[in-house]
Amino acid sequence: AVLKTLETTQLPSAAAKAYDLISPSVVRVVAYGKKEGKDKDGKEAERSVGTGVVIVDKGIILTNLHVVQGADIIHVTFADGMTTTASITGVQPENDLAVLTT
Repeated sequence: AVLKTLETTQLPSAAAKAYDLISPSVVRVVAYGKKEGKDKDGKEAERSVGTGVVIVDKGIILTNLHVVQGADIIHVTFADGMTTTASITGVQPENDLAVLTT
């Protein structure tokens, strides 16, 4: 029975398994800035968009510095759809890294 299952069932790849494990930790990072002006709805315009990874479940996120540098407001959207604001708490410019706290 095990052999037949192995012959007839396609097992997930290592990449698919890794994606399933990591995807809940990936966040969307949007930086807003006053100098970009307002969009057509009167909201501050997006300055840049990127991704980040939750490194501590208490709201500590690692992202690229170029995405958030100079932002007036930073919004983070989690895998479950929840959105919150974040602030920069650490940077490593030589590696283009920023640590955000929500």
